[in-house]
Amino acid sequence: MLPNFFTSSIREQSTWLPEIAFGVFVLMFVVNIFKGRDSNTKKAVYWATQLISSESVLPNNFAKMGPGGADAPREEVLIRESMNLFTVYATGRRYCKARTLLASFIFKKRQDLINWAVGAVTGQEDLLDIFVEMSPEAMPDLVLLIGKPKIAKQMAKDLADVKTFTKLLEVKKDKIPSWPSTELTVYSEQASTFYDLMSSHLLDHSFSAGAWKVLGPCFRFLHITSEGQGATQQQFMNLSLALPKERDAPAVLEWIRALDILIDSLGTFKFTSEQSKRAAENRSKKEAKALKEAEQERQAELEARREKKAKAEEERLKKMSAKQREKELERKARLRQKRAMRSVVKRI
Repeated sequence: MLPNFFTSSIREQSTWLPEIAFGVFVLMFVVNIFKGRDSNTKKAVYWATQLISSESVLPNNFAKMGPGGADAPREEVLIRESMNLFTVYATGRRYCKARTLLASFIFKKRQDLINWAVGAVTGQEDLLDIFVEMSPEAMPDLVLLIGKPKIAKQMAKDLADVKTFTKLLEVKKDKIPSWPSTELTVYSEQASTFYDLMSSHLLDHSFSAGAWKVLGPCFRFLHITSEGQGATQQQFMNLSLALPKERDAPAVLEWIRALDILIDSLGTFKFTSEQSKRAAENRSKKEAKALKEAEQERQAELEARREKKAKAEEERLKKMSAKQREKELERKARLRQKRAMRSVVKRI
């Protein structure tokens, strides 16, 4: 029989509910990893199939879809980057650079149970982000952002090119009567370039009252710029869509068609003399501002070094005896006097 000091601390467990709950949670977490991964993969395959279907403009306008070509099986066109990120790219189109179009499907992290639950509460959406890299010679000097108000406002704060070159533009009803002003915010470098790019073809296709009613719900933003921050990706278009339900897939294909219209519009766009002058002035101001900021940064670094050196010298003097400190100060005074005399001689 065990002594009392052993048996006194042993208690009979009244319930196993915490352990059972934890075990169930771990099981659900593991099962959800595979279920979420498979769900995202199925969605990616569906949407990739839409992009290369006969209803899409991509196969007919790009020489090659994905690494396997336009006629390759969909598994070869679709690339899985992670459990919630899939990509499709297309190459070979007029007015565009080598690796022309990159379509990124950014799904909810369904494989992560906690993230998925938070996303369900916050209204997180599946996204399609399409990036088109333009040829430098085909891209005019302009910056334009069209987006849903909250998204556009945040991007105007975060993106250097939008912040530097653009201003908030109130679209005039006498110029574009059908423009959905309450649902879209526009930041444009020049008002005239915005109106010129919004051709009647593009407006009828995407921004007329009837078209916007169908296409508007999945639109997030369109960013066109010749002033990208990347070393190799400076001229591009970026279209972002919220993926709708599968029955509304045609809306996504119509936005891709609109992007195709814009590629040709930009490739053939010609500035007026006034537009060219303003664009050149804006870039000159940016360069002057960048030089000024670089000089201010250099001066700040020099001042910081001087302060650091002065502080180190002060600490060194404190460690000296009174006699050593006095000699050091006299030596420095003589050096300053010599330098002053040399500067006077040079002036003479």
